[in-house]
Amino acid sequence: SMLREVALYFKNKAVVLELLGIDINSKSIELAKEASKDYPNMQFKVCDILDLDEPGLQCDILLCTLTIHHFKSSEIPIFLDRFTKLSRLAVIINDLHRSKASYYLFILFSLIFIKTDIAKQDGLISIKRSFTKADLVSFSKTIPKPIHEIQWKWAFRYLWIIRKH
Repeated sequence: SMLREVALYFKNKAVVLELLGIDINSKSIELAKEASKDYPNMQFKVCDILDLDEPGLQCDILLCTLTIHHFKSSEIPIFLDRFTKLSRLAVIINDLHRSKASYYLFILFSLIFIKTDIAKQDGLISIKRSFTKADLVSFSKTIPKPIHEIQWKWAFRYLWIIRKH
């Protein structure tokens, strides 16, 4: 859905986009393909980013949305290394902010808006596995050459932009 939002944003602008969505889950890729049939500039690929070493996947900007909290702390530097090698200009990461406030507000929110117990539990697990700013700064030190900009955004998210020189 994020790639479709990007495509819609640039639809009437003088920018040519080729968008590629990657996921390890083939079912997710099939759902994305089905939802994106009307976007000829969009492709999808099943692969594991930790095992990925394909020069053909070079891109200008790599967008990572709500993904890194699913990885173990020991895997995140590998993940970041792959992403910075694949991108020519920047990596943009949007992920969750771990805090007591986000945890308890999610519980309240889920009482009203989330119907299934699985979705409620998954949300709480994601918040527990998410990050503080200090966590992200620590991970940024594993890739010291690029310029790192980490900003807090509403809905308990962090926007981390890794700009390459």
